[in-house]
Amino acid sequence: TSGCAACLFPEQVKLLKMLLFPPRCGEMAELQACPLLHLPVCGSDGNTYANECLLCVQKMKTRQDIQILNDGECQDI
Repeated sequence: TSGCAACLFPEQVKLLKMLLFPPRCGEMAELQACPLLHLPVCGSDGNTYANECLLCVQKMKTRQDIQILNDGECQDI
């Protein structure tokens, strides 16, 4: 069959969205640059970001609703 995972498994997608948590981008909007801290987070887009601020930069740049999947690097599934 063809189709997107969200179309085939809407209940699982809804559950996954409840497990995500939003980054605190509002607090970082005033910063001129992100801090050079290595506190990786895994974004809901499957990318690992060096810190939450860099995830927020990507979120604003792409206008995607990128959430934090978990602290630490993304693991291959």
